[in-house]
Amino acid sequence: FNAMGQQEVEALGEALVREYLSSKGLKGALEALNKELPPKEDRTTKRSELSRSLGIEKMVKRNKEKGEEALASCLEVLVEYLHNKAVALKEKKSEETDKREKTEKNERVDKANKDEKHEGHSKAKAKEKHVDSERMERPRTDHHGMNEDVASIAVGNESSAGFMYRRRGHESSRGHLDSNVCVVEDLDDLADEVSSMNFREQAPPSHKDKVSFKFHRISIKEAFELRSTVFGNARIPFPSSWRQGFFFNPLTRLKYGLVQKEGGPCGVLACVQAYLIKNLLCKRRQFDPEALREHEVREALLDAICDILWQAGGGKAILAITGSQRALLADEDEKMQFNYKDDGFTECLMICQVDSRNDLRTLIQDHQTSFLGNDIHGLACFLYSAILSRGASNVRKDMESFDTNVKLMGQHNYCSQEMVNLLLVGKAVPNVFDGTKELDGLTLNGITCKTEIGFFSLFEHYRSIEVGSLLKNPKYPVWVVCSESHFSVFFSSNLNALEECEVSKEIDLFYYDELAKQDETIRLSVSWRNEDSYGTKGPMDPSRDLTPPLEHCIRTKWPHATVDWNGSDPIL
Repeated sequence: FNAMGQQEVEALGEALVREYLSSKGLKGALEALNKELPPKEDRTTKRSELSRSLGIEKMVKRNKEKGEEALASCLEVLVEYLHNKAVALKEKKSEETDKREKTEKNERVDKANKDEKHEGHSKAKAKEKHVDSERMERPRTDHHGMNEDVASIAVGNESSAGFMYRRRGHESSRGHLDSNVCVVEDLDDLADEVSSMNFREQAPPSHKDKVSFKFHRISIKEAFELRSTVFGNARIPFPSSWRQGFFFNPLTRLKYGLVQKEGGPCGVLACVQAYLIKNLLCKRRQFDPEALREHEVREALLDAICDILWQAGGGKAILAITGSQRALLADEDEKMQFNYKDDGFTECLMICQVDSRNDLRTLIQDHQTSFLGNDIHGLACFLYSAILSRGASNVRKDMESFDTNVKLMGQHNYCSQEMVNLLLVGKAVPNVFDGTKELDGLTLNGITCKTEIGFFSLFEHYRSIEVGSLLKNPKYPVWVVCSESHFSVFFSSNLNALEECEVSKEIDLFYYDELAKQDETIRLSVSWRNEDSYGTKGPMDPSRDLTPPLEHCIRTKWPHATVDWNGSDPIL
C-alpha cells in the first residue's frame, strides 16, 4: 500500500459511513446522506472491498468469528481496535513507569548498603534520609540541565535508553543527554500497531510533500478534443468493456500480471504490462517471476504509468483524474456548438500539468485510485492522460494517413496500432517500420529511434506489415506481441538476455496474456543454434498451419528458431 491522496481518503471515509448506516438499518439517515452527497458510480460497495482497501481483512475475519457478539460494521471494528490499543498502551506505560521507579529505589538502596561498609551503618542510614528529603524538595539535574533520575534511566540501562518519563505527573519529554543519546516519548508501539493495519504505507517525508498541485475542471473544448481523438466524434462513449482500471492477477505465481476483464483494451494493458516488467528488470536485473513481492509489482505499475505519460509528453505531462459528477458541464449552447453529448465521465475530469518527472510520479502516487481498481474508468483516465500529455493536435498529426477520419479506437472497440504506438513509443504513428516512407506524395510515419520496449506482430509473418529493427531490438528484453488481433507480452527475466543470446544463440521468454485467464507460468525456450533445425520449409511459409501463432511471431526476429514450450500446452 502507498500514501493516500485526499480524494482517496474522502472516498474511503464516505464508504465507511455508508456501510455503518446500512449495517445499522438507518435508512432515513442513509437517504439523507445520498441526497446531500450522491453516491459515485465507482464507489466501494462491498464490505470485502472496503476491508481490503483499509487493510483490515484479518480484523474483520476475527470479528466474524465472534458469532452473535460480532460488530456490525467496519467502522465499529476500527473503533474497537484503536480503543483497545490505546488502553493497552496506557497500561503498558503505567507498568513501565512503576518498574522504573522500583528499579531506581532498589539502586539507591544498593548504593546505601555499599556505603555502610565504609562509613558505618548509622551514617549511611542518615545519608539515605537526607537524599530522600532533598529529592522531595527539588529534582536534581546534571551538567546538561536534565533531571538526574531521567539521565540514570536513559544512560544507565540500555534496554530503557530512548524512553523518558518524569516521575512527577509522568510527564513525557524529548531531549538529548549528549551527542549520542536521544530521549524520546514511548509512542512507537501504537504507531507500529496502527501501521500494521496497512491503511497505507506512508512515504518518507521529503520536499515533495510541500508541493501543491493545481487541478482545473476540464473545459468543453478539451473534452470534445479528447473524445474526438479517441472515437472520431464527441457523441460516442467508452464501451462497457473498457470500464476497468489496472489490477493484478490473484494467483500468487502470476502476481505481476495485469488482468483484462473483456475484449477491447488489450493494447493498453499490454503496453503498461511491458513497462511494468521493464521496471522490475531495472530494479532486480534478474528475477523469478513467481517470487516477486506484492509491494514491488505495485510500485513497478505506478512507475510504468509514469514512464509512458512522461515519454508521451516529452518533458511535461498532464494527468487526468476522475472528478465529481455533481460538477457536470452545464453550458448547453457550447455543447451544441461542439456537437458534444455527455458521457457522465469525460466532462467530469480534473486535469493537472507538471513539468517534472518526480512531480508526475508523486501526482500518480497521490491519485492512484483514479487508475488502480476493478470497476472504474482507470484505463480511460490513463489513455486520456497520454493524449493530453502528447497533445490532442499532435496525436492527430501523428495519425495522418489516407484516411481523413483518423481515430485511436479501432474496429469493435479494439486498440488500434496508433493507440499502441502512442503508449509504446510516445507517438501515435500508424506504422511500425523504421523511419519514414514516401507514398504518392504522402509521408508515412514510422519509428524514428531505438525503443525501450519491443514489438512483434503476426501480421509480419503474413507479410501484411513490416516491423523495423528498432522495435525488434529494443533496449530491454520485453516485447508487446500482436497475435490474432490481440496484444500480450513476451519478456525475459534477465536484464542482459539480449547481449547474452548473441553469443549463446538461445533465450528463455516468458509469456503473459492478460485476457486468457492464465493459471500457470508459460516459459518458452528459444534456440537458433542450428539454422537448419526449423525444417525445409521457410520460416515465413504460411502453409505451416499447425504452428502456434506465437512461434511465427518469434521467428520474425529469429527466423530459424526452434521453440520448446517446456511442458505447457502450445497456444494454437
